[in-house]
Amino acid sequence: MEHITFNSAYKDYLDDFELKKRKWFLVLIPFFHLILLIIFLKFKNPFIIIGIIFSLLILKWIAFSVQNTIIILMCYISFLPNYAWGSRYSFFHKLYFQEPVLLFFMSLIFLWSIFSNYSRSGIRNTQINSKLNWIPLLFIVWIVISVLLGSFLNSDLELVRVDFLYLFLYVFYFIFTIYFSSNQLSHLVNVVALIAVAVSIEFTLLAFSEINPVSILVTRVVTQQPHLAQIGFPILASNILFYTNKWKKLFSVIGLLPVTCMIFFSQQRGLWVGIIFSLIVLGGFKFIKNKITLVQVFKYLMIILLIFASLVVILLLLDRFLFGSVLITVFSRMNTLTALSTDESLNIRLFEIIRALHQWDNNIFNILFGTGLGSHYGAVRIDRLNTVSLDNSFAYILWKMGIIGFILFMFIYIQFFIKGLFIYIHSKVLFHKQLIAAILSAIAGLCVIGLTNACLVRYRFIIFWALLLAIVELLYRQTKRGLTQNVES
Repeated sequence: MEHITFNSAYKDYLDDFELKKRKWFLVLIPFFHLILLIIFLKFKNPFIIIGIIFSLLILKWIAFSVQNTIIILMCYISFLPNYAWGSRYSFFHKLYFQEPVLLFFMSLIFLWSIFSNYSRSGIRNTQINSKLNWIPLLFIVWIVISVLLGSFLNSDLELVRVDFLYLFLYVFYFIFTIYFSSNQLSHLVNVVALIAVAVSIEFTLLAFSEINPVSILVTRVVTQQPHLAQIGFPILASNILFYTNKWKKLFSVIGLLPVTCMIFFSQQRGLWVGIIFSLIVLGGFKFIKNKITLVQVFKYLMIILLIFASLVVILLLLDRFLFGSVLITVFSRMNTLTALSTDESLNIRLFEIIRALHQWDNNIFNILFGTGLGSHYGAVRIDRLNTVSLDNSFAYILWKMGIIGFILFMFIYIQFFIKGLFIYIHSKVLFHKQLIAAILSAIAGLCVIGLTNACLVRYRFIIFWALLLAIVELLYRQTKRGLTQNVES
């Protein structure tokens, strides 16, 4: 069944239903305006109010446009850090990501998605007809069950609400697959890559503002924003590996410069390993695109070496600007990976996982269903008071959603890789091959990073992961349909 493509054609006239939508929109503007002013007035910053008013003016442009609203939401959650880091760094002028604004945009997107599903003939039916559709749906249902379980077992409903809000972002998978075409989502990936580049520039400026010239090591700057590099880097690198267009390669190389700086300044060992793993996987896809020959093997190795040489050059240039402390910092952080058994940070995280899973108390119900969203454990150390999450996405799901939730979660990504490989092998479109190679390598690296933090389950960037899942699903259907038509002809 063909997917609905939103805004595929513009009518030269407005029917009654369209006029009613616009009247309702004009009524809602003052209401939304009031909500936003209440949210942001506490900053006592006139530029914030001006920005809000400007945003309301462009609402006419994004009115009832799911795609444009999602792009604005992606920019919002990308450019602002969460409260902990937004209030810590003066660079952000006390501006930070806020959940009420996320809920506001989500409400708009869901509302306009419903409106866009209507036509003169009534509701356009959509059909869930594949495993990658049913499994996320069951996972969303299981999230709701975990909310009810957590609300019943835990007294702090605020913890339940926060856990639910971020996990529920996986529902955007259905927004993407139902209301967008594969071409629209493919172009949306390019927007995500541009966002990643812009965020990396912001993050690099932040890092330079925090540099201490008398310190031996480069000051570590911490926000969740560097995880966007896990998407942006493979996309830009795939442009270099797969395309012959010199301008596209040049722009990608330029974009990789600030992204690489962001990866370095984050000093996140998991991100460093994830990016390296993504590059190896991406190079492997380029390697298996055609029949394997010694020339291809040599070319693949040369490309990988060229990429790493470029990274080294960037680090050396940074070293000149940062008083010779860059290489020392890299060696210092990487050296900790050689002694993981004695790594204090790793041992604390493992102890937290053990303490959280002890809440199962050998109860078969808890083992199957989990302890529910909102669960928390006693703090291991006084300087690590985050007792509602775990620095391991998979252990987090296992703890709060049980074995059933864990299996559903793993099946989503297993099916994702299976269908992605199917597309890469059978698709005849170079762009699709490049896109799938970038997406699969990005998610592969992200799963590695998920072993060290909750990026897959408790980050606002889950909307980006949902986008990647949706692209694979739509391209899989398109590729399979093309193969079926070729067989029949």
